[in-house]
Amino acid sequence: MHQHRCPRAVGSWVLTTTFLLTGACAEAGEPLTLEQAYALVLARSPVLAASTAEVRAREAHAVQAGLLPNPRMQAEVENVGGSGTRQGFEETETTVGLSQLVELAGKRGKRRRVAELSADLAGFDHAGGRLAALGGTTKAFVRALAAQERVRLAAELEQLAAEGVDAMRAQVGAGAAPGVEVSRARVVRARSDVARRRAERELEAAGRALAATWGDDGLGGREVAGSLWLPASVPPPRAFEDAAAAGPDVARWASELEERRAALALEEAGRIPDVTVGAAGRHFSDNGDNALVFDLSVPLPVFDRNQGAVAEARHRLEKARAEREAAGLAARTAVASAYAELVAAHEEATHLRDGVIPEARRAFDGVRAAYRQGAFRVVDVLDAQRTLFELRADYVTALETFHVQAAELARLTGAPLFQPTEVGR
Repeated sequence: MHQHRCPRAVGSWVLTTTFLLTGACAEAGEPLTLEQAYALVLARSPVLAASTAEVRAREAHAVQAGLLPNPRMQAEVENVGGSGTRQGFEETETTVGLSQLVELAGKRGKRRRVAELSADLAGFDHAGGRLAALGGTTKAFVRALAAQERVRLAAELEQLAAEGVDAMRAQVGAGAAPGVEVSRARVVRARSDVARRRAERELEAAGRALAATWGDDGLGGREVAGSLWLPASVPPPRAFEDAAAAGPDVARWASELEERRAALALEEAGRIPDVTVGAAGRHFSDNGDNALVFDLSVPLPVFDRNQGAVAEARHRLEKARAEREAAGLAARTAVASAYAELVAAHEEATHLRDGVIPEARRAFDGVRAAYRQGAFRVVDVLDAQRTLFELRADYVTALETFHVQAAELARLTGAPLFQPTEVGR
């Protein structure tokens, strides 16, 4: 794992939505909170660093686009190295002057406007990328929390299965059960061991995925702090349908269209040729006279009237309009899909928490009580335990799905469904 220092300070971050960042950085070995993961992503993410550099580059390009063209200095010596009286420098004519390109039709201002809008778009993309990075971190953190909880459940179940093997051996030794029951109890324990090992591998993968959001190889054995929770209700779908139209994936297209219109105006201005004006002083060596020279250069738009570039800019504007419609449709579809999965996960988690798991717990308690009275075998108790633990694992998975979809809705709409810090409360 790469070694990095903790960032010194991270303030609050705002982009049509607010993620509160404490800026705290846990020492090595301490549990990692969601707020600390946010701080690490904002401080170290190579993706965000690249988009920041792109914003700065486009801002610099806008500065360059607004500069005047440099004047040109020209020097010319005529009538040198000829024949007769013009063999030397006695008959030379020396001209020294300056010329300046004059851009007409407001080309410089239009060019600067295009560059400024391009910089604004880079800012939109950077802000959207930052929102996506924090949303991705939330998802990875939730998955790590869920994987960590599944490891804890698997370890607890394995411990109970081991105790069941010991209890069965005692029964067999006392002649209260056949010897084959020990083998059955061992099979249950072996299955629990396999489940624990699988959960540990999944936790390691989840930790790597979380650390990758800020550019590290893994968590280095650190745990993630917090526990998943389930709110009492979910907001109605209309709130998300309205927010989809203002989400970051759609909002950027207003600036995109403005930039394309500005580019079209620039290309239309290119139809008007620019002129070059100049002034010079000329010295005649034969008699010592001096004179002024003025020149004007204007391209004749006979063949190139910038017609191809204008047509291209128009088509790109039409393309942007179509892409905006496509982005709106894609955002609405993605929001509807994420909301449907959110509601389904909420319903499943609520049903498991309030109905199925309590019933399974009562069944387990009943089997255990009957076992103590000799009505059931140890294997029956172990089966009831496994069923209860599997349902608890299903509940963790439902919570995981719920919070992952909540983070996706926050990314799509630009507004968090729940405060992210509540995920790890």
